[in-house]
Amino acid sequence: MKFLALFSLTLALAAPRFYTQIKTPVPDLLKALLIEQGHEVDEHDHGNVLHVFSERPLESLKSDFPIDFDIVKTVAATPLASEKSLQTYWDANETYKQMKELEKNYKDYVKVYDLNERYKLKKTINKNSLWAMQISLTPGKVTSKKKIVIIGQHHAREVMTHHAVFDSAKSYLEAADYKDLETTELWFVPVVNPDGLNYVFTHNRWWRKNR
Repeated sequence: MKFLALFSLTLALAAPRFYTQIKTPVPDLLKALLIEQGHEVDEHDHGNVLHVFSERPLESLKSDFPIDFDIVKTVAATPLASEKSLQTYWDANETYKQMKELEKNYKDYVKVYDLNERYKLKKTINKNSLWAMQISLTPGKVTSKKKIVIIGQHHAREVMTHHAVFDSAKSYLEAADYKDLETTELWFVPVVNPDGLNYVFTHNRWWRKNR
């Protein structure tokens, strides 16, 4: 029993290497069975299509499950060494550097905070912090003004979302229209999943979760 439990845990934690679209009239049932086998399954579309990430091709599922479904397509993950789609994007460390550069260029309005340190929270599993940019007329001081918080990079493989958050902050500063700051503080947290984002750059382009 211990061996079976360990095998199941290992399968569940294995980094997925294939992306498969599966169409089925019973998506909830098939999703539950796939997750039970250790596969990562995204929420299904309205068209009853499951998005499955797995360690092996799933063509053998026809014999595994007595359920009606069709495999729409299977795509092998591209090796990271040749993954051109990542070359113009930032990992968590580079994002932090860019935040500090923005703080340097707009020191009268921007303060970068280590949220884990500020709120005495444990760092992530991989010892990373969550970093936030405060845009305010009094950077470095948290006032009683209302706050607007913009966050990104929940799902690790969605490597454009933290850029959208960072670019929003940069565009606001470049516009140099700070009237809103008289009544409001703006907070930007580009990366809420630094462990997962870094894992995408170092191990698995398809990774979705944290670590």
